[in-house]
Amino acid sequence: MRLPDWVAERLARWRHWPVHSLRRRLLFALLLPMGLVMIGTAPWDFRLAVGPSARAYDDILVTDALALAEQVQLVEGRAALSLSRQAELLLRADGRDEEYFAVRDARGWLLAGDQALPRAEAPGEAPVFSDIEVAFEGGPPKRLRMVTLQRSFDAGPVVVQVAETLNKREAAERRILAAMILPNLLFASISGLLLYAATRVTVAPIEQLAQQVATRSPGDLQPLVLHEPPRELAQVLAALNGLFERVREAGLRQQRFHANVAHQLRTPLTGLRTQIELAQMDGAFAVDPLRHERVVAAIDRMSHLIDQLLSLARAEAGVLDGVGFELVDLPRLIEQGAWLLVDRAVEAGIDLGFDLAAAPPVQGVPVLLGELLNNLVDNALRHCPAGSEVTVACGQRNGRPWLAVEDDGPGIAAEQRERVFARFQRGSATAAEGSGLGLAIVQEIAQLHGASVAVGTPARGRGVRFEVAW
Repeated sequence: MRLPDWVAERLARWRHWPVHSLRRRLLFALLLPMGLVMIGTAPWDFRLAVGPSARAYDDILVTDALALAEQVQLVEGRAALSLSRQAELLLRADGRDEEYFAVRDARGWLLAGDQALPRAEAPGEAPVFSDIEVAFEGGPPKRLRMVTLQRSFDAGPVVVQVAETLNKREAAERRILAAMILPNLLFASISGLLLYAATRVTVAPIEQLAQQVATRSPGDLQPLVLHEPPRELAQVLAALNGLFERVREAGLRQQRFHANVAHQLRTPLTGLRTQIELAQMDGAFAVDPLRHERVVAAIDRMSHLIDQLLSLARAEAGVLDGVGFELVDLPRLIEQGAWLLVDRAVEAGIDLGFDLAAAPPVQGVPVLLGELLNNLVDNALRHCPAGSEVTVACGQRNGRPWLAVEDDGPGIAAEQRERVFARFQRGSATAAEGSGLGLAIVQEIAQLHGASVAVGTPARGRGVRFEVAW
Protein backbone atom coordinates (compact mmCIF):
# COMPACT_ATOMS: atom_id res chain seq x y z
CA MET A 1 0.00 0.00 0.00
CA ARG A 2 1.42 3.36 -1.01
CA LEU A 3 1.50 6.00 1.71
CA PRO A 4 0.05 9.45 0.98
CA ASP A 5 2.64 11.99 -0.11
CA TRP A 6 2.22 14.13 3.01
CA VAL A 7 2.76 11.09 5.27
CA ALA A 8 5.87 10.03 3.34
CA GLU A 9 7.23 13.58 3.52
CA ARG A 10 6.82 13.77 7.30
CA LEU A 11 8.37 10.35 7.78
CA ALA A 12 11.34 11.45 5.71
CA ARG A 13 11.71 14.56 7.85
CA TRP A 14 11.52 12.50 11.03
CA ARG A 15 14.17 10.11 9.70
CA HIS A 16 16.61 13.02 9.48
CA TRP A 17 15.45 14.65 12.70
CA PRO A 18 18.52 15.18 14.92
CA VAL A 19 17.66 13.03 17.96
CA HIS A 20 20.58 12.99 20.39
CA SER A 21 19.55 9.74 22.10
CA LEU A 22 18.81 6.35 20.59
CA ARG A 23 16.54 5.65 23.58
CA ARG A 24 14.59 8.82 22.81
CA ARG A 25 14.31 7.83 19.16
CA LEU A 26 12.98 4.38 20.11
CA LEU A 27 10.47 5.86 22.55
CA PHE A 28 9.32 8.34 19.91
CA ALA A 29 8.98 5.58 17.30
CA LEU A 30 6.92 3.40 19.67
CA LEU A 31 4.81 5.99 21.48
CA LEU A 32 3.89 8.04 18.41
CA PRO A 33 1.97 5.24 16.60
CA MET A 34 0.31 4.19 19.86
CA GLY A 35 -0.74 7.78 20.54
CA LEU A 36 -2.05 8.22 17.00
CA VAL A 37 -4.09 5.00 17.29
CA MET A 38 -5.55 6.11 20.62
CA ILE A 39 -6.41 9.57 19.29
CA GLY A 40 -7.79 8.19 16.03
CA THR A 41 -10.04 5.60 17.68
CA ALA A 42 -11.22 7.84 20.53
CA PRO A 43 -14.12 9.47 18.58
CA TRP A 44 -15.35 6.08 17.37
CA ASP A 45 -15.14 4.60 20.88
CA PHE A 46 -16.94 7.64 22.27
CA ARG A 47 -19.80 7.31 19.81
CA LEU A 48 -20.10 3.60 20.57
CA ALA A 49 -20.24 4.31 24.31
CA VAL A 50 -22.68 7.24 24.06
CA GLY A 51 -25.06 5.46 21.68
CA PRO A 52 -26.79 3.18 24.23
CA SER A 53 -27.45 5.98 26.72
CA ALA A 54 -28.77 8.26 23.97
CA ARG A 55 -31.11 5.49 22.78
CA ALA A 56 -32.31 4.92 26.34
CA TYR A 57 -33.23 8.59 26.71
CA ASP A 58 -34.92 8.51 23.29
CA ASP A 59 -36.98 5.51 24.38
CA ILE A 60 -38.19 7.50 27.41
CA LEU A 61 -39.31 10.30 25.08
CA VAL A 62 -41.17 7.78 22.92
CA THR A 63 -42.84 6.35 26.03
CA ASP A 64 -44.01 9.81 27.08
CA ALA A 65 -45.29 10.52 23.55
CA LEU A 66 -47.22 7.25 23.44
CA ALA A 67 -48.69 7.99 26.87
CA LEU A 68 -49.93 11.36 25.57
CA ALA A 69 -51.36 9.77 22.45
CA GLU A 70 -53.34 7.35 24.62
CA GLN A 71 -55.05 10.32 26.27
CA VAL A 72 -56.47 11.68 22.98
CA GLN A 73 -60.26 11.14 22.75
CA LEU A 74 -63.03 11.91 20.26
CA VAL A 75 -65.44 14.57 21.49
CA GLU A 76 -68.33 15.37 19.16
CA GLY A 77 -66.42 13.92 16.23
CA ARG A 78 -63.25 15.85 16.95
CA ALA A 79 -59.97 14.87 18.57
CA ALA A 80 -59.55 16.35 22.02
CA LEU A 81 -57.05 16.09 24.85
CA SER A 82 -57.81 17.07 28.38
CA LEU A 83 -54.98 16.72 30.92
CA SER A 84 -55.41 17.31 34.58
CA ARG A 85 -53.03 19.58 36.37
CA GLN A 86 -51.49 16.63 38.17
CA ALA A 87 -51.02 14.69 34.91
CA GLU A 88 -49.31 17.61 33.20
CA LEU A 89 -47.02 18.17 36.18
CA LEU A 90 -46.17 14.50 36.18
CA LEU A 91 -45.35 14.64 32.47
CA ARG A 92 -43.13 17.66 32.89
CA ALA A 93 -41.51 16.44 36.10
CA ASP A 94 -37.78 15.83 35.63
CA GLY A 95 -35.07 16.49 38.14
CA ARG A 96 -32.53 17.68 35.56
CA ASP A 97 -34.22 18.61 32.27
CA GLU A 98 -37.09 20.80 31.18
CA GLU A 99 -39.88 18.88 29.42
CA TYR A 100 -42.10 20.29 26.65
CA PHE A 101 -44.89 18.75 24.60
CA ALA A 102 -47.44 19.60 21.93
CA VAL A 103 -50.43 17.65 20.57
CA ARG A 104 -51.96 18.87 17.29
CA ASP A 105 -54.89 17.63 15.24
CA ALA A 106 -55.03 17.15 11.48
CA ARG A 107 -55.65 20.87 10.92
CA GLY A 108 -52.57 21.79 13.02
CA TRP A 109 -54.58 23.16 15.88
CA LEU A 110 -52.88 22.82 19.25
CA LEU A 111 -54.89 20.49 21.45
CA ALA A 112 -52.53 20.78 24.44
CA GLY A 113 -48.99 21.69 25.30
CA ASP A 114 -46.52 24.36 24.26
CA GLN A 115 -47.33 26.50 21.24
CA ALA A 116 -43.62 27.41 20.83
CA LEU A 117 -42.67 23.91 19.72
CA PRO A 118 -42.36 24.04 15.92
CA ARG A 119 -44.93 22.04 13.98
CA ALA A 120 -43.48 18.90 12.43
CA GLU A 121 -45.01 16.27 10.23
CA ALA A 122 -44.64 12.59 11.03
CA PRO A 123 -44.47 10.43 7.91
CA GLY A 124 -46.05 7.47 9.63
CA GLU A 125 -46.57 5.58 12.82
CA ALA A 126 -42.79 5.33 13.50
CA PRO A 127 -41.32 7.98 15.82
CA VAL A 128 -39.09 10.62 14.24
CA PHE A 129 -36.30 12.28 16.26
CA SER A 130 -34.84 15.72 15.69
CA ASP A 131 -32.51 18.22 17.41
CA ILE A 132 -33.92 21.73 17.51
CA GLU A 133 -33.45 25.14 19.12
CA VAL A 134 -36.51 26.94 20.49
CA ALA A 135 -36.90 30.24 22.33
CA PHE A 136 -39.74 30.19 24.89
CA GLU A 137 -41.49 33.41 25.91
CA GLY A 138 -38.71 35.64 24.58
CA GLY A 139 -35.97 33.82 26.46
CA PRO A 140 -32.68 32.60 25.00
CA PRO A 141 -32.86 29.65 22.58
CA LYS A 142 -32.74 26.22 24.14
CA ARG A 143 -31.32 23.12 22.52
CA LEU A 144 -33.87 20.29 22.62
CA ARG A 145 -34.16 16.67 21.63
CA MET A 146 -37.64 16.04 20.22
CA VAL A 147 -39.62 13.01 19.13
CA THR A 148 -42.59 13.29 16.78
CA LEU A 149 -45.09 10.52 16.19
CA GLN A 150 -48.52 10.25 14.60
CA ARG A 151 -51.62 8.36 15.68
CA SER A 152 -54.70 7.88 13.52
CA PHE A 153 -58.25 8.43 14.76
CA ASP A 154 -61.64 8.48 13.07
CA ALA A 155 -61.50 12.27 13.07
CA GLY A 156 -58.05 12.18 11.40
CA PRO A 157 -54.41 11.89 12.44
CA VAL A 158 -53.04 13.46 15.60
CA VAL A 159 -49.37 14.53 15.83
CA VAL A 160 -47.73 14.21 19.25
CA GLN A 161 -44.42 15.94 20.03
CA VAL A 162 -42.37 15.56 23.21
CA ALA A 163 -39.08 17.42 23.74
CA GLU A 164 -36.58 17.88 26.54
CA THR A 165 -33.38 19.82 27.16
CA LEU A 166 -30.02 18.02 26.94
CA ASN A 167 -28.77 18.23 30.52
CA LYS A 168 -28.99 14.49 31.27
CA ARG A 169 -27.50 13.57 27.92
CA GLU A 170 -24.59 15.98 28.25
CA ALA A 171 -23.91 14.84 31.83
CA ALA A 172 -23.90 11.23 30.63
CA GLU A 173 -21.52 12.14 27.82
CA ARG A 174 -19.16 13.81 30.28
CA ARG A 175 -19.22 10.76 32.55
CA ILE A 176 -18.54 8.47 29.61
CA LEU A 177 -15.75 10.75 28.38
CA ALA A 178 -14.16 10.77 31.83
CA ALA A 179 -14.56 7.00 32.05
CA MET A 180 -12.72 6.74 28.72
CA ILE A 181 -10.00 9.30 29.35
CA LEU A 182 -8.87 8.14 32.79
CA PRO A 183 -8.25 4.48 31.81
CA ASN A 184 -6.59 5.61 28.58
CA LEU A 185 -4.30 7.96 30.48
CA LEU A 186 -3.50 5.19 32.94
CA PHE A 187 -2.86 2.80 30.07
CA ALA A 188 -0.67 5.36 28.28
CA SER A 189 1.32 6.06 31.47
CA ILE A 190 1.90 2.37 32.21
CA SER A 191 2.74 1.71 28.56
CA GLY A 192 5.17 4.63 28.53
CA LEU A 193 6.92 3.35 31.66
CA LEU A 194 7.10 -0.18 30.27
CA LEU A 195 8.41 1.09 26.94
CA TYR A 196 10.97 3.26 28.72
CA ALA A 197 12.16 0.25 30.71
CA ALA A 198 12.24 -1.84 27.53
CA THR A 199 14.31 0.76 25.67
CA ARG A 200 16.74 0.96 28.61
CA VAL A 201 17.22 -2.78 28.42
CA THR A 202 17.55 -2.55 24.63
CA VAL A 203 20.23 0.13 24.60
CA ALA A 204 22.06 -1.16 27.70
CA PRO A 205 24.57 -3.21 25.62
CA ILE A 206 25.34 -0.10 23.55
CA GLU A 207 25.97 1.92 26.71
CA GLN A 208 28.20 -0.88 28.05
CA LEU A 209 30.16 -0.85 24.83
CA ALA A 210 30.49 2.95 24.95
CA GLN A 211 31.68 2.78 28.56
CA GLN A 212 34.31 0.19 27.68
CA VAL A 213 35.64 2.35 24.87
CA ALA A 214 35.51 5.58 26.93
CA THR A 215 37.43 4.13 29.89
CA ARG A 216 40.21 2.61 27.81
CA SER A 217 43.66 4.07 27.61
CA PRO A 218 44.76 5.18 24.13
CA GLY A 219 47.20 2.30 23.85
CA ASP A 220 44.72 -0.43 24.85
CA LEU A 221 43.77 -2.30 21.68
CA GLN A 222 42.54 -5.50 23.31
CA PRO A 223 39.26 -6.90 21.87
CA LEU A 224 36.02 -5.52 23.29
CA VAL A 225 33.90 -8.11 25.09
CA LEU A 226 30.13 -8.04 25.75
CA HIS A 227 28.11 -10.84 27.33
CA GLU A 228 25.59 -12.17 24.80
CA PRO A 229 25.33 -9.00 22.67
CA PRO A 230 22.36 -8.61 20.28
CA ARG A 231 22.99 -9.78 16.74
CA GLU A 232 23.14 -6.25 15.32
CA LEU A 233 25.55 -5.06 18.02
CA ALA A 234 27.65 -8.20 17.64
CA GLN A 235 28.34 -7.11 14.05
CA VAL A 236 29.50 -3.68 15.27
CA LEU A 237 31.60 -5.36 17.96
CA ALA A 238 33.25 -7.65 15.41
CA ALA A 239 33.98 -4.69 13.13
CA LEU A 240 35.52 -2.68 16.00
CA ASN A 241 37.64 -5.60 17.17
CA GLY A 242 38.78 -6.17 13.61
CA LEU A 243 39.77 -2.51 13.38
CA PHE A 244 41.63 -2.72 16.70
CA GLU A 245 43.54 -5.75 15.46
CA ARG A 246 44.54 -3.99 12.24
CA VAL A 247 45.61 -0.87 14.17
CA ARG A 248 47.61 -3.00 16.61
CA GLU A 249 49.36 -4.81 13.77
CA ALA A 250 50.07 -1.49 12.07
CA GLY A 251 51.48 -0.14 15.34
CA LEU A 252 53.72 -3.18 15.76
CA ARG A 253 54.97 -2.79 12.20
CA GLN A 254 55.63 0.90 12.88
CA GLN A 255 57.50 0.08 16.07
CA ARG A 256 59.67 -2.45 14.25
CA PHE A 257 60.30 0.14 11.58
CA HIS A 258 61.32 2.72 14.21
CA ALA A 259 63.72 0.24 15.79
CA ASN A 260 65.26 -0.57 12.44
CA VAL A 261 65.53 3.11 11.53
CA ALA A 262 67.17 3.91 14.86
CA HIS A 263 69.67 1.10 14.39
CA GLN A 264 70.40 1.93 10.75
CA LEU A 265 70.90 5.64 11.47
CA ARG A 266 72.79 5.45 14.72
CA THR A 267 75.27 2.79 13.59
CA PRO A 268 76.86 4.84 10.77
CA LEU A 269 76.83 7.98 12.94
CA THR A 270 78.66 6.09 15.70
CA GLY A 271 81.13 4.77 13.18
CA LEU A 272 81.60 8.23 11.71
CA ARG A 273 82.25 9.71 15.14
CA THR A 274 84.77 6.95 15.91
CA GLN A 275 86.63 7.56 12.65
CA ILE A 276 86.76 11.28 13.34
CA GLU A 277 88.13 10.67 16.83
CA LEU A 278 90.80 8.35 15.36
CA ALA A 279 91.65 10.94 12.73
CA GLN A 280 91.95 13.57 15.43
CA MET A 281 94.30 11.28 17.41
CA ASP A 282 96.42 10.86 14.27
CA GLY A 283 96.76 14.64 14.02
CA ALA A 284 94.36 15.20 11.09
CA PHE A 285 92.99 18.31 12.78
CA ALA A 286 96.29 19.64 14.10
CA VAL A 287 96.23 22.58 11.71
CA ASP A 288 92.62 23.55 12.59
CA PRO A 289 91.50 22.07 15.96
CA LEU A 290 88.19 23.98 15.81
CA ARG A 291 87.19 21.97 12.74
CA HIS A 292 87.18 18.83 14.87
CA GLU A 293 84.87 20.44 17.39
CA ARG A 294 82.50 21.66 14.66
CA VAL A 295 82.34 18.21 13.03
CA VAL A 296 81.69 16.49 16.37
CA ALA A 297 79.02 19.10 17.23
CA ALA A 298 77.35 18.51 13.85
CA ILE A 299 77.27 14.76 14.49
CA ASP A 300 75.82 15.35 17.98
CA ARG A 301 73.10 17.59 16.52
CA MET A 302 72.28 14.95 13.92
CA SER A 303 72.10 12.25 16.61
CA HIS A 304 69.86 14.50 18.72
CA LEU A 305 67.60 15.21 15.75
CA ILE A 306 67.28 11.48 15.01
CA ASP A 307 66.41 10.78 18.65
CA GLN A 308 63.79 13.57 18.60
CA LEU A 309 62.20 12.32 15.39
CA LEU A 310 62.00 8.78 16.77
CA SER A 311 60.54 10.09 20.06
CA LEU A 312 57.94 12.07 18.13
CA ALA A 313 57.01 9.01 16.09
CA ARG A 314 56.68 6.90 19.23
CA ALA A 315 54.52 9.58 20.87
CA GLU A 316 52.24 9.71 17.82
CA ALA A 317 51.95 5.93 17.82
CA GLY A 318 50.88 6.12 21.47
CA VAL A 319 52.57 2.86 22.50
CA LEU A 320 56.08 1.50 23.05
CA ASP A 321 57.45 -2.01 22.67
CA GLY A 322 56.31 -3.95 25.69
CA VAL A 323 55.26 -0.81 27.58
CA GLY A 324 51.68 0.01 28.52
CA PHE A 325 49.82 2.51 30.65
CA GLU A 326 50.23 2.25 34.40
CA LEU A 327 49.94 4.44 37.48
CA VAL A 328 52.88 6.87 37.54
CA ASP A 329 53.95 8.87 40.59
CA LEU A 330 55.19 12.25 39.29
CA PRO A 331 57.60 13.10 42.19
CA ARG A 332 59.18 9.65 41.91
CA LEU A 333 59.44 9.96 38.13
CA ILE A 334 61.30 13.29 38.51
CA GLU A 335 63.59 11.94 41.23
CA GLN A 336 64.55 8.92 39.11
CA GLY A 337 65.65 11.17 36.24
CA ALA A 338 67.17 13.89 38.40
CA TRP A 339 70.78 12.66 38.10
CA LEU A 340 70.71 12.96 34.32
CA LEU A 341 69.02 16.36 34.44
CA VAL A 342 71.53 17.67 37.03
CA ASP A 343 74.50 16.50 34.97
CA ARG A 344 73.24 18.32 31.91
CA ALA A 345 72.55 21.48 33.95
CA VAL A 346 76.08 21.41 35.44
CA GLU A 347 77.54 21.13 31.95
CA ALA A 348 75.50 24.18 30.88
CA GLY A 349 76.44 26.17 33.99
CA ILE A 350 72.80 26.48 35.09
CA ASP A 351 71.36 26.13 38.61
CA LEU A 352 68.74 23.36 38.41
CA GLY A 353 66.40 23.11 41.40
CA PHE A 354 63.45 20.93 42.35
CA ASP A 355 60.18 21.80 44.12
CA LEU A 356 58.31 18.52 44.43
CA ALA A 357 55.00 18.32 46.29
CA ALA A 358 52.69 15.34 46.66
CA ALA A 359 50.46 14.77 43.63
CA PRO A 360 47.90 12.12 42.71
CA PRO A 361 49.30 9.39 40.45
CA VAL A 362 48.47 9.61 36.75
CA GLN A 363 47.74 6.93 34.18
CA GLY A 364 50.62 6.98 31.73
CA VAL A 365 53.65 5.41 30.09
CA PRO A 366 56.66 6.15 32.34
CA VAL A 367 59.13 6.21 29.44
CA LEU A 368 57.03 8.74 27.52
CA LEU A 369 56.49 10.93 30.58
CA GLY A 370 60.23 10.84 31.20
CA GLU A 371 60.74 11.94 27.59
CA LEU A 372 58.29 14.79 28.16
CA LEU A 373 60.22 15.95 31.23
CA ASN A 374 63.59 15.63 29.48
CA ASN A 375 62.40 17.74 26.56
CA LEU A 376 61.05 20.49 28.84
CA VAL A 377 64.32 20.64 30.80
CA ASP A 378 66.41 20.39 27.62
CA ASN A 379 64.41 23.28 26.14
CA ALA A 380 65.15 25.42 29.23
CA LEU A 381 68.86 24.48 29.33
CA ARG A 382 69.33 25.25 25.64
CA HIS A 383 67.70 28.69 25.74
CA CYS A 384 68.95 29.99 29.08
CA PRO A 385 72.41 31.53 29.44
CA ALA A 386 74.91 30.27 31.98
CA GLY A 387 74.08 31.40 35.50
CA SER A 388 70.31 31.09 34.99
CA GLU A 389 67.98 29.20 37.29
CA VAL A 390 65.68 26.38 36.14
CA THR A 391 63.12 24.80 38.48
CA VAL A 392 61.29 21.50 38.04
CA ALA A 393 58.09 21.35 40.11
CA CYS A 394 55.02 19.19 40.54
CA GLY A 395 51.92 19.20 42.74
CA GLN A 396 48.16 19.21 42.66
CA ARG A 397 45.48 21.83 42.12
CA ASN A 398 41.87 21.05 43.01
CA GLY A 399 42.83 17.39 43.29
CA ARG A 400 44.37 17.29 39.79
CA PRO A 401 48.13 16.74 39.28
CA TRP A 402 50.45 19.06 37.38
CA LEU A 403 54.09 19.15 36.35
CA ALA A 404 56.00 22.33 35.46
CA VAL A 405 59.42 23.52 34.32
CA GLU A 406 60.21 27.23 34.63
CA ASP A 407 63.27 29.38 34.12
CA ASP A 408 64.41 32.98 34.39
CA GLY A 409 65.82 33.13 30.88
CA PRO A 410 64.84 35.37 27.95
CA GLY A 411 61.26 34.04 27.90
CA ILE A 412 58.87 33.81 24.95
CA ALA A 413 56.94 36.72 23.47
CA ALA A 414 53.18 36.49 24.00
CA GLU A 415 52.47 36.46 20.26
CA GLN A 416 54.80 33.47 19.77
CA ARG A 417 53.53 31.24 22.59
CA GLU A 418 50.90 29.49 20.50
CA ARG A 419 53.41 28.72 17.73
CA VAL A 420 56.18 27.20 19.86
CA PHE A 421 54.46 23.77 19.76
CA ALA A 422 54.60 23.63 15.96
CA ARG A 423 57.17 21.23 14.55
CA PHE A 424 60.54 22.72 13.60
CA GLN A 425 59.40 26.03 15.10
CA ARG A 426 62.06 27.91 17.11
CA GLY A 427 61.85 31.23 18.88
CA SER A 428 62.97 34.19 16.79
CA ALA A 429 65.03 35.65 19.62
CA THR A 430 66.98 32.50 20.51
CA ALA A 431 70.47 31.74 19.30
CA ALA A 432 70.61 28.23 20.77
CA GLU A 433 70.98 25.16 18.60
CA GLY A 434 68.00 22.84 18.45
CA SER A 435 65.78 20.71 16.23
CA GLY A 436 62.54 22.60 16.84
CA LEU A 437 60.83 19.33 17.82
CA GLY A 438 61.16 19.27 21.62
CA LEU A 439 57.97 21.15 22.46
CA ALA A 440 56.05 19.37 19.70
CA ILE A 441 57.02 16.09 21.38
CA VAL A 442 55.91 17.49 24.74
CA GLN A 443 52.48 18.37 23.36
CA GLU A 444 52.05 15.00 21.60
CA ILE A 445 52.89 13.08 24.79
CA ALA A 446 50.68 15.33 26.93
CA GLN A 447 47.70 14.84 24.60
CA LEU A 448 48.33 11.08 24.61
CA HIS A 449 48.00 11.17 28.41
CA GLY A 450 44.88 13.36 28.43
CA ALA A 451 46.77 16.43 29.66
CA SER A 452 47.24 19.97 28.35
CA VAL A 453 50.34 22.16 28.12
CA ALA A 454 50.16 25.84 29.02
CA VAL A 455 52.81 28.52 28.49
CA GLY A 456 53.05 31.34 31.00
CA THR A 457 55.35 33.63 32.95
CA PRO A 458 56.78 32.52 36.32
CA ALA A 459 55.83 34.35 39.51
CA ARG A 460 59.23 36.05 39.52
CA GLY A 461 58.05 38.05 36.48
CA ARG A 462 60.63 36.95 33.90
CA GLY A 463 61.44 33.85 31.93
CA VAL A 464 58.91 31.20 30.88
CA ARG A 465 56.88 28.48 32.60
CA PHE A 466 55.63 25.34 30.86
CA GLU A 467 52.94 23.51 32.87
CA VAL A 468 51.47 20.13 32.02
CA ALA A 469 48.13 19.72 33.80
CA TRP A 470 45.83 16.71 33.97
